Amino acid sequence: MDKIKYLVLLVVGVMLLSCESLLEQKNPNQQDSETYWTTEEELSQGLNAAYRPLRFNGEYRRWLHILYVSRSDEGYSTSPNPHFQSYSNFRTLNDGASEAVLYTWLDLYKGIFWSNQVLYHGEKIEFEEQLKKDQIMGQAYFLRGLGLFNIAGVYGRGPAPIIPDMSEYNQGYKILEQDALYREAKLNFLEAAKRLPKSWENNADLGRITKGAAWGMLAKVNGQLLDWENMKLYCDSIINSGIYKLDDVDYASNFNEAGEFNTESVFEIQFAPDRSGIGQLSQERAKFLGLPANGQSYDDGTASNSVRDEFQKETMADGKSDPRLKATLFYNDPLDNTLYYGRTFSGWVSAGTVKSNKVYWKKYTQWDTKSEAAPESHANNGINIRVIRLADIYLMRAEALNELGLSGAVDDINRVRSRVNMPQLPSSTYPASAYDTKDKMRIQIMHERSCELAGESWRWFDLERWFFRDNDGDGIKETMVSDYLIDGKTPLEWLQSRDSEFDNFDYTDGKCFRFPIPSRELPLVEGLEQNEGW
Repeated sequence: MDKIKYLVLLVVGVMLLSCESLLEQKNPNQQDSETYWTTEEELSQGLNAAYRPLRFNGEYRRWLHILYVSRSDEGYSTSPNPHFQSYSNFRTLNDGASEAVLYTWLDLYKGIFWSNQVLYHGEKIEFEEQLKKDQIMGQAYFLRGLGLFNIAGVYGRGPAPIIPDMSEYNQGYKILEQDALYREAKLNFLEAAKRLPKSWENNADLGRITKGAAWGMLAKVNGQLLDWENMKLYCDSIINSGIYKLDDVDYASNFNEAGEFNTESVFEIQFAPDRSGIGQLSQERAKFLGLPANGQSYDDGTASNSVRDEFQKETMADGKSDPRLKATLFYNDPLDNTLYYGRTFSGWVSAGTVKSNKVYWKKYTQWDTKSEAAPESHANNGINIRVIRLADIYLMRAEALNELGLSGAVDDINRVRSRVNMPQLPSSTYPASAYDTKDKMRIQIMHERSCELAGESWRWFDLERWFFRDNDGDGIKETMVSDYLIDGKTPLEWLQSRDSEFDNFDYTDGKCFRFPIPSRELPLVEGLEQNEGW
């Protein structure tokens, strides 16, 4: 009897194990991470997916522009939507309905996650040509680095991968503060630079990330780390590569479709009119930051008059305005008869949709091809966003040279000014005595970067380097620099004179340096804490 009993138990046990194994069988018709990542083509497709978040609302399609531009001294918001005002005036609402704060976080981490998948699974896939594999991995490293760079710039804190795969919940990451995030991004850009080509041979690859793009982001991230030597090093790499040029590029063509992939462009993100209905091809910047001419723009973020004032500090040799002014802003000029969306600026003022005393962002708008009958929309703007341009690189090198106490900054500044026929330094407006010390030259560079790069989403990073970070020997600290004057004002007073929203800027508790971590994320990510003051 005992033998029969044990035999029955054995049979039952085997049956249970068999049933369990049957229940655990995978559907052979459904791919997962174990069955998909096996071929060169699948890794290439995975990389293409990792590019997608760049065009999501939370990144360069919409929200990054709002968070970077309006928050700086270049912009402000009078939007009827209180959240848009809060992004700009240092009183951010973190109530769960704050789309920019939430979706920027989510979309940046989507990009990081998808890049991680390429990097993790790519290690085990063998390629016939190692070069092709290196190029795929290099692009994935860059995309992951760019995501981490923007997490650092927007939030100043967040999880970052310590192994390429973060697919397991609460595994494979560590919580990093801003400097550590920048350093993690730097490591990724270094890995990208090792693998990427200086240019792509096939037209089908036009727009893919290059070695120059990695060098450009290395210059950017080293600047935020106040590492002037390496900032200069990677600017040198781009300038000396012989690939990029300023002379044959009209300034305004950097912000329209006709000038895409010109010789000045180091890194740009591709957009196209979205006729597919999927909502990820077109860019929406113009719909939120543009001219509110009968619905062309919501005017949720407006350019500060101080941007125009910066341009008007000097003129060309013939007395005409800096040509970059007209390429950057819509503004009231009684002598201007240009039609913007079918009417002159004064015509739109008369129509009651535009204010004569305000200036509006013009870059990346379709003012010359759209009209009242066919206005700007969420789906029809296909202008590529130029993230890094050669002029920016020259001005970054000028800044690094100045901070290092080396000569050459004036030459780099003049290189940028000559492209738009502005007087060479020294000039009647800016004699040599205007920039004969490190602090004075830094202020001169502030002017040059404002005129060249206004509205291009780099100003907040500039302010961070100039005013909000200090290396006291024990590391970089968030602070408010006050040991030099600009036009007789402390840096904070100067910012307040340019943008009254800085009246709300309280740097004592650290709150205004960063946006809040989305409140819904805190219980989901082990070890993640809210930013100070929120």
